[in-house]
Amino acid sequence: MAPRRPGFDWKRVAGGLLALPRLLPVLWRRTPLGQMQREFYAVVYGLAGGRARFMNFGHAPVDPAMPVLPELAAEPFQASLYFEVLRAGAAALGRAPAVLAEAACGRGGGLRLAAALFPQARLLGFDLQPAALAVARDMLAAAVPGRAGFAAADGLRLPLADACAEMVVSVEAMMNLGRPVFMAEAARVLAPGGVLATSGSMLKAPAEARAILEQDSLARGLELVAFRDLSPGVVAACRADAPRRARLTWIAPWPLRARFRDFAALPGTPTFEAYASGARTYYLAVMRRSGGAIPA
Repeated sequence: MAPRRPGFDWKRVAGGLLALPRLLPVLWRRTPLGQMQREFYAVVYGLAGGRARFMNFGHAPVDPAMPVLPELAAEPFQASLYFEVLRAGAAALGRAPAVLAEAACGRGGGLRLAAALFPQARLLGFDLQPAALAVARDMLAAAVPGRAGFAAADGLRLPLADACAEMVVSVEAMMNLGRPVFMAEAARVLAPGGVLATSGSMLKAPAEARAILEQDSLARGLELVAFRDLSPGVVAACRADAPRRARLTWIAPWPLRARFRDFAALPGTPTFEAYASGARTYYLAVMRRSGGAIPA
């Protein structure tokens, strides 16, 4: 019998295929990516096997200050996006967090990077996809035993006590979860002075996107303390990473391939062109919960 390819898990692939019937009605209605149901991610995580640790657009260039981790070496642009978000969150907090929670943590690539950046932090990851959580749990258990915990949970209903986390991270999840509701949940679990470090996109110009985030933050007891337009870096990453992403889209059945290519923001797709033309803004934002700084 021929050996299996490293990282290929037939059980997870089967799970992705079984999720396809639930996904087809969503695709038939051509639902925007930001409103897609969880079945889309069940298919993606399943069919991708062990090939990917991240599910984000990426950012370029990669800052040489970013830790080099073997588990994340195949996806430097995706790790780079997390690095920018995590670094901005720590800068706003004023120090490394003691407790960091990530909503929609996926396969745990961002938490693995956080473990290297914040070596004393307790890491908590939440996602609704069992296949993704299994990969994340295994990776963090091997790399930083005893420092990470995971649970299957919706980012809108985190199984955490009030005011227990110093940093909440969300990379591209807020687009799918719904910005105002997710902000309210993040504010609930953040300690006074704690920060929500996030990235996402809006079909708005940067100034308008910033104004919307400021308004939404204030309405939920948060203050927008940092905002960056990352669109040029996202476009550069999508271009540089296009060959790898194109190979990954071939795992999708032919009827779904066009949507998977758009999901991957390959050059020429509507999603890529929206960022490249400036019609859509990809932002990094950090919001601080009111109530004073967290004691060092």
